[in-house]
Amino acid sequence: MRTKLFVMLVLVASLVLMCSKKDDTPTAPSDTNGDGGETTTSFMLINHNIFTELPNFVTVLLQVTDLNGKGADFLTLDRFQIEEEGIRLNNSDASAYVLKKSSINYTVRTKILIDNNAGTNLDALKKGALKLVQSMDFQQEIAVYTVSDSLNMVIDFTSDVNALTGAINGITEGSAACKLYDGIMSLKRFDSDVYELSNVIQHTYAVFTDSNDDGTGGYSQEAIGPLTSKIKIFTVGFGSVDGTKLDAVGVAYFGAADETAILDAAVKAQTEIVKYANSFYRLSYRSTLRESSGHLLEITVAGNTNTGENSILEASFSSSSFIDVSDGLYINWSYAAPQGIEMVVVQAGTSRMVKLLSIGGSKQATFQASSSNTNTATATVGTGDLLTVTAKGAVGDSTTVTVTDAANNLTKQIIVKIISFDLGSVLFEKWTEVTGGLSGLLNNSRYPDQPSNSEKIINWEIPTDVSDNYGTRIRGYLHPLTTGSYIFWIASDDQSQLFLSTDGDPANAEKVCEVTSWTNSREWNKEKNQKSAAIELKAGKHYYIETIHIEGTGGDNLAVAWQAEKAKEKEIIAGDYISPWEGE
Repeated sequence: MRTKLFVMLVLVASLVLMCSKKDDTPTAPSDTNGDGGETTTSFMLINHNIFTELPNFVTVLLQVTDLNGKGADFLTLDRFQIEEEGIRLNNSDASAYVLKKSSINYTVRTKILIDNNAGTNLDALKKGALKLVQSMDFQQEIAVYTVSDSLNMVIDFTSDVNALTGAINGITEGSAACKLYDGIMSLKRFDSDVYELSNVIQHTYAVFTDSNDDGTGGYSQEAIGPLTSKIKIFTVGFGSVDGTKLDAVGVAYFGAADETAILDAAVKAQTEIVKYANSFYRLSYRSTLRESSGHLLEITVAGNTNTGENSILEASFSSSSFIDVSDGLYINWSYAAPQGIEMVVVQAGTSRMVKLLSIGGSKQATFQASSSNTNTATATVGTGDLLTVTAKGAVGDSTTVTVTDAANNLTKQIIVKIISFDLGSVLFEKWTEVTGGLSGLLNNSRYPDQPSNSEKIINWEIPTDVSDNYGTRIRGYLHPLTTGSYIFWIASDDQSQLFLSTDGDPANAEKVCEVTSWTNSREWNKEKNQKSAAIELKAGKHYYIETIHIEGTGGDNLAVAWQAEKAKEKEIIAGDYISPWEGE
């Protein structure tokens, strides 16, 4: 009886030891472990960045992993729950959508670190590294380093498989030292992830070694722990290396007993790297909040059994600039054009880009564009929802371009007109050593034909607090792209006047507003005469426009803004709507 009991105890103890040993074999899913796969029930949400975009969009860049830090790459929009100020939003009503890495400008940068200390099985480690390179993702760049007594770069980041292969094959043995932990810590000094709407870069490490850190360096295993929250490290150990220590160093450890196994381990490491890259999510939605700041945003994953750290993504944002916009498809929406533009004007022989915006759909917009006459102009949709219109015909020609958001069944038509003007700037002229107010400028012997200097500026505003005793004239053509009523404002130090013609002829220009004393920069309401009456403008027509301005001493500034009918805010007149004076 005692013998049977002893045998049973030995068997139980053996099973416990086997089950507690760490390796790369996924355990059964539970509340604390799902190995990042689709059976995962416990998630951590990491907030990388948050952005607000007009008219009322909030975009969050986030990562979702299991509790071990492995990427959870399988979540779809219906799993994400959005709360603003404690109120749950309906994803469909909020026009929410999720983008993964393949739909954005994304790069995962992987540093391969190969232990090349003297006596290591370098050929096997190099074969493992080469196997990882051969499995490279289309949005991945790889750099290769070696470590023995110090860290050495073999080849910098590239997506060239041949170059990487040649670099790895050329690695030779280093010194007898193995300062593995120092090498890992030194890698991090040069890395910084990027989380922007236009560009996302994430870093990962793949470490290949058959040696244990020899303890002669400046860092211990424990020092690397905090690093893994920022950089995902995947380790491949060969032979009799201490797998427990390597497992503690990174997110995942893959052991290999022979050269065949190391190839398999390399593939597993690369699979986890790509899965981590695919666990990056860009979540966008339309906010319900307006005209305030410090709003609390919470994002959770439905069915998440993790109730501890990072189970909820918390962030704050401002809605102070948000406005309500009706559902539809807009082209170059802005405060100045709250209905978007109805015409695109393009200089003959050139191209122009305009921004597309779809509001109210339940799906991520997929834009397409076509021209009714490709001999006049072509239209193509590129990255960033930008529509490029290219003029093919002669000055005065026009055609219709149809833009569709196929995913949400929305359509918009705009007129494309070819013009001779060079849009994007306006002529700025300056006369130095001028005193006596505006009359001193107008009566100066050098005015109007001999400015001290002239240049083109990209909007109707000059730098502030530049110098004293000078006068300026800014002139060109205004090209409204939407027919309607507009109001103009002028602000300056010292006096200024704004003139607008009924057409392109300066002889028909009349003063519409002015500053008779001085204002601070963009101080629009100090004097009643700074604001014009409502003026009707027609899309596709060009209007001569001019300001004159004088500065005595002290601060100096000048700016002109306009506001379309029904627009929430005024805007400085931008380059999209102006072209330089072309006369004498």
